[in-house]
Amino acid sequence: MILLQRERTIVAQDLRDDQLLFHAHLKDEAHVMDVQLVVGQADGVVISAYATMGDVPHGDLCRQALGNVEKLVGIKIAPGSAKKVWETVGGPHGCVHLAELVVDAFRAYVPSLSTIKIRDLKKRYEKNGLEGGEIRARITEDFSALAGELLPSSCLAYPKAGQNKKRKTLVGGE
Repeated sequence: MILLQRERTIVAQDLRDDQLLFHAHLKDEAHVMDVQLVVGQADGVVISAYATMGDVPHGDLCRQALGNVEKLVGIKIAPGSAKKVWETVGGPHGCVHLAELVVDAFRAYVPSLSTIKIRDLKKRYEKNGLEGGEIRARITEDFSALAGELLPSSCLAYPKAGQNKKRKTLVGGE
């Protein structure tokens, strides 16, 4: 017997004027919520923030937390920003689900920039006459260096500067 089935989705869109739109959605048996954030592509600063609640277990009591989302305007997506989200949107005067959606949207910022960067690199390499495998190899090399700068110590693939970069593959060897 299924007791809970929760869906959380994040959609990121590239808008005009070097802005990104993040739409975070949560749906389960008791909740339907949406958060929309517009963020500056280059600086990661929240330009606008909006949330709605359709179904919520405590009606208007839950909806009192919606106003907290607008307080995110001006926050920069950077290390430590999740803590600011929890202080602003979560806690005893907020909503844990809204805070989780915002943090998920914040976590989508760097991968979204990565997608833009990969798209731009591909266009540049195609313009320079490179093809298929050579483009993929160059993009992988360029992207690994960029990701290491943007996401140091975030996973095995991107160690902190000065840490051993040798990694074992999943199928034996180094």
